Amino acid sequence: MKKHNFRVIFIVLALLFIVSGCSKSNEKIINDAVSELKPNLPRKANDQVTWVDVEAGQDELIYIYEIRGIDQSQLDIEAMVPKLKSVMIPLLKKEKSMERTFKRNIRLKYIYKNEVGEELLNFNISRERKRHRCQVLT
Repeated sequence: MKKHNFRVIFIVLALLFIVSGCSKSNEKIINDAVSELKPNLPRKANDQVTWVDVEAGQDELIYIYEIRGIDQSQLDIEAMVPKLKSVMIPLLKKEKSMERTFKRNIRLKYIYKNEVGEELLNFNISRERKRHRCQVLT
């Protein structure tokens, strides 16, 4: 019985060590990405949209955009998310640097705010596991 208890404790400790090691590695990847990207911001995407910030989250990179000069009553928020994803996902799939991000199960969160900082919409893009291929989810 004592040997069995020791094995269970050892397995639990080993799993905790592995999980905490993965989190630290992801944390480092995320923090490195934030450190690399932040000095280049803000960056205009077009006349109405500016990438203003990037933040580290729990196993996620958070990209923050600001939308200016658009009448919010004219925005169809429900329709914007699929359109944004349809543009972003093919670009991300082509980016070699994103491969490591998705393999580590790091999510990308996109937040769009108005000129006064109110959140208009947000969405996530993450990895899908299917036959060991890395694909971006919608």
